[in-house]
Amino acid sequence: MLHTFLLASWALIIFLPAVNAQLFDAEVYAKRTFPFPNYRFYSRVNEPKIDSDVPTFGPAPTERDKVETAIYDALQLVMVTLAKIDQETTIFPNYFSRRGKGKVKRVFERLAGECLVGKSMLARITFQTHDTMAPQGKGCDHDSVAYTLSYQDNMPRIVICPLGFKKRAYTTIRGGGGNYEDDPDHYVRCREIRAIGRVSVHMETLGSALLHEYMHFDHLIFDIYGKSIDDQELRDGRAAYGPSAVYNNLNLNLLSRINANSHSIYAVQVFWSEVYQFSFAPPQYPRDDVDPDCQSLSSLTSSDSSCVLQQKSRKRLRG
Repeated sequence: MLHTFLLASWALIIFLPAVNAQLFDAEVYAKRTFPFPNYRFYSRVNEPKIDSDVPTFGPAPTERDKVETAIYDALQLVMVTLAKIDQETTIFPNYFSRRGKGKVKRVFERLAGECLVGKSMLARITFQTHDTMAPQGKGCDHDSVAYTLSYQDNMPRIVICPLGFKKRAYTTIRGGGGNYEDDPDHYVRCREIRAIGRVSVHMETLGSALLHEYMHFDHLIFDIYGKSIDDQELRDGRAAYGPSAVYNNLNLNLLSRINANSHSIYAVQVFWSEVYQFSFAPPQYPRDDVDPDCQSLSSLTSSDSSCVLQQKSRKRLRG
């Protein structure tokens, strides 16, 4: 039986200062502020539940700290995407058909709207670390970040795998205050993103992984397209998972709009483009899809294709 803690709704007011280039160029990882001018969001957030199997003990930040921060980071991706989607005309066409912008916007409005009204469908989601439906040891693979169980039900569960907890945060990790605040192992490496100059896995956080998983929640999204947002396949059989797989690489009229990673990577590129006021070049396969956290977790070499972001086919699961 699952034992869950319901995080109470709380009022959040975010005041957003102007961009501070030194914050990123000096690789300052601590006390992240939201770096966009003239934004002010009022949010009453009814957050997803975090199961009691997500540890609250151990070295800071704990796994629970990381999940709580990722929930917040995912909301920021949604908010920035909504703020920019009507204005920007250069990023969107690489992920979706221009004619489909209205419905893509509705997906993000649905996520933001549910957060803002305090009657959140997201509160029906439970995060956990163990898959009670899978045989022992068969839930997470070495290259799995997270996956969704019971996505067609009203109470889905998102399993966060060991690799997921190696994903970094953008905003200050909740429950912080320790020396880890300045540790690049816990915060996204901002200068590395800018130095690469391309859309890449280095832009992604645990928050962007959660955003991907939210897309699978049928009760939240299904009615927009009349179809589930799933994980599609490319013509060569690769899963449409990872920057190069979704960047100008899917059928933009048919598949990208019902592909989860198309939405999350689009939001990630919009976010970092706004941070740096910079146009990132297209991703290159496979170099920009190889997950460095997967390599460090499994001691695999950079040429090992099993660490290239990909989606496993699992019955009743979505990754």
